Amino acid sequence: MRKVIGILTALSLVCATVFSVSYTNNTYQKLAEEYTVKAQKALDAGFYDLAEEYAAEAKKNAALSEEFIKKMLQRSEAEDAINAAKDRMARARNAGIDPDSTDYRLAEAYLDDAEYSFDQEDYPAAKASADKINLLFDDSYLGDLEAQKAADDAQAKADQEAADAQAKADQEAEDAQAKADQEAADALAKAKQEAADALAKAKQALDAAKEAGIDEDSPEYSKAKAYYDLAEKAFDDEKYPEAKDYAQKVLDELADADIDDLIGKAKAEAAIAEAKALIDAARAAGLDESYEPFKEALDFYQQAQRDYADENWDDAVENAGKVKDLLSPEDVADMIAKARQAAQEKLEKAKEALENAEENGIDPDSDLYKQAVEDYQNAVDAFEDGKYKKSEEEADKVLAALDPDTMEKLALKKQAEDAIKAARACITKAQEAGLDSTNEPFAEALDYYRQAQKDYAGEDYQAAIDNAKKVLELLGGEDMEELLEEAQSERDKAAAEAALNAAKERLEMAEAAGLDTSNDAYNKALEAYNKALDEFEAENYKDAKKEADKVLELLSDDYLNSLIARSQAEDALKAAKERLDYAESINAPRDFPIAYNAASEYYKQAVEAFENEDYEKATALAQKVIDALAEIHEITPLPKFYIVRPWAETKDCFWNISGRSYVYNNPWLWENLYEANKDNIPDRNNPNLILPGMKMEIPSITGEYRDGVYSPDVDYETYSANR
Repeated sequence: MRKVIGILTALSLVCATVFSVSYTNNTYQKLAEEYTVKAQKALDAGFYDLAEEYAAEAKKNAALSEEFIKKMLQRSEAEDAINAAKDRMARARNAGIDPDSTDYRLAEAYLDDAEYSFDQEDYPAAKASADKINLLFDDSYLGDLEAQKAADDAQAKADQEAADAQAKADQEAEDAQAKADQEAADALAKAKQEAADALAKAKQALDAAKEAGIDEDSPEYSKAKAYYDLAEKAFDDEKYPEAKDYAQKVLDELADADIDDLIGKAKAEAAIAEAKALIDAARAAGLDESYEPFKEALDFYQQAQRDYADENWDDAVENAGKVKDLLSPEDVADMIAKARQAAQEKLEKAKEALENAEENGIDPDSDLYKQAVEDYQNAVDAFEDGKYKKSEEEADKVLAALDPDTMEKLALKKQAEDAIKAARACITKAQEAGLDSTNEPFAEALDYYRQAQKDYAGEDYQAAIDNAKKVLELLGGEDMEELLEEAQSERDKAAAEAALNAAKERLEMAEAAGLDTSNDAYNKALEAYNKALDEFEAENYKDAKKEADKVLELLSDDYLNSLIARSQAEDALKAAKERLDYAESINAPRDFPIAYNAASEYYKQAVEAFENEDYEKATALAQKVIDALAEIHEITPLPKFYIVRPWAETKDCFWNISGRSYVYNNPWLWENLYEANKDNIPDRNNPNLILPGMKMEIPSITGEYRDGVYSPDVDYETYSANR
């Protein structure tokens, strides 16, 4: 009894907690309400331990809900405080507060603390930090700032007007000074330009001396370079007359050096280098001393080298020039083009020879073929590098290796292979037609075939070809063709018969699955089957098989299995519906509510699965309907009332009555009787005192149906909480 009172107290506290606050849609409150309902139902059913557990869960979630609401309120307050703080900081900025001032930096620090605390969900701390900003930047403080800003703006305007007047006076003075400065600048620019021109001439003289080969360590060049450096420094220091004087001294010093001799030497070196380039290009094109112009040019080149050694610069230049006359770039280019053309033609022939070798059946793993491929690749590489003579030599190696005799032999070998292959195919066809060594033409053809193989192994390829052809002559006549056609016809017939049998079986399976002429697929399959029979009768066996195969395509395993599964599901649903209807007819919703409700839900799911064409699932769910209703039966309702009899006769008390099979079949559920009848007993606080003749109500605790007054003459079912 105390446990019941404790549960009711907990539930009342939960309800008070839950419905006294706002934010009524939070998760914890919903859980508290759900557990409250569950606890009340368990309590009504007399399951006090379960009710106590549910009540505890409801109480716990109500407390969590209260905490959540409190936190949300704190969050809202903190958010309002932070927004107000931000507004005050913005107002301070608009009033011209110094961002580096102590007050503003302190406010920024408070705002950082507030936002950090807010992100960490420490809302009281966030509000406290934000309130510090609101206190720091109160209305008085902000008013002073705004007043000061207005005063500053007025002063700034006055200062600007004074500054504009001063600027005007300054500009007039500046214009006068600028005119004087411009005149001085023009004079300076003229001196600068004269110095720059002198420096350019000095630099040009130094470069010419250097290109002519003058010794940079010679006294003349060193002194001239020193004067040039002094001229540059003076120019950089804007001492333009001094820079001009030093530049002139550079020209004076270099006038005494023997530049002409150095220039002659440089020209000789350049001419000899150009002659050497022409000689090298001609050699690359394949020229040698056998070519008279080349031999003469080589002599002039060697003479130019001797002239250079003797410091006869002009003679060296002249002889080197004769090389250019004999081997002009145009002539060398023409010779290179001809050499390239010759090499390219050889390359094409080598490539063609390789392709012919492949077509004639050369072994790609043979040393001959591998070497030819390597030589060809060397020729290609040399050609791409501009070594045309080398490329032609490598291509010649390919042509020498793959000569016509070798290719002819390879071609003959390939013909022998093809002939033997054709002979083997002919023998295979004859064997498939049923011929063997008892057939004289076949036996003779077999001997020729074996001899052709021996000839091939002995590299007598022509003999192999001749013997293979004799096989074709013996087994390729009209009689043989007719025999082969008959054999093929028998194979086609057997295949058609097998396909027809399979098609017939598939039609029978379809009929067993419930298909008839109302089904489009069945109609088409039946049409194809009948057409297959007609084609078979006409000895069109291939067409017969083709039509029979259509039957298998139209009535595929997947299609039939789906139909069978649908039919099974329909039967199962029908049986399930019949069982549900029967259950309703015997008041199962009233007497077996748990089983009936479960079966109804299973049936609903089964129908949905059937509509979604998940027939296997529909069948399984339909079976669950039948299983759920397996034990229902027509029963007499349990009694709703009980007349208390004398203790001496029946030992009637709440405990004993509750334990009887037609009541609760469990004495521990006596408190359900007590709560329903305590207002009708002599002392409502004393459940041990009940009087004979009292009409006691037996309340339903699990939804079971009860009706009438208990009679010992009626055979009642035993109460079960799972019914």
